[in-house]
Amino acid sequence: MQVSTLNVWDTIECYAKTNDTCVIYFTNDKIKTADDAKKTAVWTWYADFMEDSVLDMIKTLGEWDMIPVKTTDQAIAYAQSWFPAKEDCPDDFHYWSCHVIGKDGDFEWKNVDTPSS
Repeated sequence: MQVSTLNVWDTIECYAKTNDTCVIYFTNDKIKTADDAKKTAVWTWYADFMEDSVLDMIKTLGEWDMIPVKTTDQAIAYAQSWFPAKEDCPDDFHYWSCHVIGKDGDFEWKNVDTPSS
């Protein structure tokens, strides 16, 4: 038997193309290792600028980590306002790696600071 494999990126690409939508995908494995006090500090920090519904999603620690958005511009605007670059976070516990995948399944944006020239 020939076995085929898929990863999360294949799944997101298929979803985006099939549903004619963009996807904001965000992950943070570090927060899963934090104690309750650290998690509370992280949630408090994000509460200052993140929508309550998105904050509820990140509190699931990876169970809910994708948001469909109809346009690329809107997806990037949301992602930029909710998920700061690593360099702008207090520490690794606060950083969610975030990607915007376009309707065609291609990467459109990632929350990284622009390298200095």
